[in-house]
Amino acid sequence: MQQTEKPVSMPELFYDLIFAYAIGRMTQTLAMPTHGVISWLNLGEFLMMFLVFWTVWTYQTVFANRFFTGQFWSQLFMAADMFLVTYLSTALNVDFAATKVAFQLSTALLLLSVAIQYAIAAKATPNPLSRPLITILSLSGGFALISLLPSNYAVSFGIFFTGIIIAAFSPLLFANRFAALPTDFPHLTERYSLLTLLIFGEAVIAIAETLHHEFGIAQFFFFAIIVLLFVMYILVYERGIDRHRQTAGLVTIHIHYPLLISILALATFIRLYLSHELNPQWYWLGSVLALAGFLFSLAIYLHAYRRPQVDIGFKRFFYFGFTILLFAVYSFVTMGIPLLNLLGLTAYLIANNLYYWQFILSERN
Repeated sequence: MQQTEKPVSMPELFYDLIFAYAIGRMTQTLAMPTHGVISWLNLGEFLMMFLVFWTVWTYQTVFANRFFTGQFWSQLFMAADMFLVTYLSTALNVDFAATKVAFQLSTALLLLSVAIQYAIAAKATPNPLSRPLITILSLSGGFALISLLPSNYAVSFGIFFTGIIIAAFSPLLFANRFAALPTDFPHLTERYSLLTLLIFGEAVIAIAETLHHEFGIAQFFFFAIIVLLFVMYILVYERGIDRHRQTAGLVTIHIHYPLLISILALATFIRLYLSHELNPQWYWLGSVLALAGFLFSLAIYLHAYRRPQVDIGFKRFFYFGFTILLFAVYSFVTMGIPLLNLLGLTAYLIANNLYYWQFILSERN
């Protein structure tokens, strides 16, 4: 049975804005190079913290998509969660061990808050998906609370991380059950596209920060790179995604994690590179991996929900892989000259946008 499409509400948009602010602040807090290098510990903590924000946001979004009908009690829960997310973002600093209690407690409260919302909605409108979602959220929230007990940081972090992994990826175990009850896919894709738009906004803020150090052609190329990434995403979203498909939307949900990470990481690496805070070799490795993450995540998203005329198969994935390798060689050669490096990246993204337009998304296919 086809579900009635629902518009994205103003409270949902405000909720997205709060999360985008929190994610942007988290990125600025953790992207602090030491002697030109971002430590692997800081990078791992960034990936884990982003996973926390993404997981909480995703469960609230799925709730709004499948269960939300505008009840007052749900609005109150959403407002409380916004406050917790704001507090969560202000509690972060480079020394995560010093703020782990505030972070882990806030995360536990957010997960349990969403679990309670699912439980209340299930009483009013029984749904086969309610029980597994409530179980997953309660279990992961319990892990987050238990992680507060050990005094050893590694043990505490391990328990907390286990809970987050359970929350983030356990729904994949129930893929068949989700597929039997399709989501409101237009609403879901719109929510993720709006969050992606806000993340691109955070990337633009990174550009503004480089202007405090210097204003030149390199900064213009930085801006052009973010715009071209955004255009590529919009091309796929508007011309390639079949938004009226009957689907559980699990690929949409999970592929946006690496996609959003890649946008933030690439913008952060370029910002630090232009302000001479990041070692050129580190920038080269990080930027190439982030670029590959964005391109392949977007291609997988398109492949999963492509319209009939879209041509996205093995040869397209081979093209992206081969051209990324070519760009990696160019980037390695020019990493000591920011202007040439960013010029090459700009040209590469222009070529990819044209490739999408003429060969992958063309109506002639």
